[in-house]
Amino acid sequence: MNRAANMNETTGSSGTKRLETIAESIRQNFDAQTAARDAALAQTRQLTRHCAHAIRAIHQRMIDAWNAGDAVAFAAPFTDEANFVAFEGTHLKGRREIASFHQRIFDTVVKGTRLQGEVKFVRFLSAVLAVMHSVVRVTLQSKP
Repeated sequence: MNRAANMNETTGSSGTKRLETIAESIRQNFDAQTAARDAALAQTRQLTRHCAHAIRAIHQRMIDAWNAGDAVAFAAPFTDEANFVAFEGTHLKGRREIASFHQRIFDTVVKGTRLQGEVKFVRFLSAVLAVMHSVVRVTLQSKP
């Protein structure tokens, strides 16, 4: 009986050490995964901020182009497949139509107007798609 009890103590003690070793290995693995996840989240947040800033800059470039009467620069952010509804309801398709339409109005009905505006928010719907909500105000040219 003494011999059996002594054997259980030895097995129990080494079994406990083995479990502690396994538990420590699991903890270290978990900590490493947590650190990697936290680093990836930090990179994602930084990239999202950078992308949101770049999207907001498009808005300002369009305002600057409007104020300069530069339709090519105004249309530059759009693709050839873009759909754009102008302020008075005209549906324009593609960068070329957007530029052509805006050059006509820059040379006539909105000549001398100034835009001011702000971006209310940028929301990412996926890794490749974002929505920007902006507000602009048009100031008409004052007549002498």
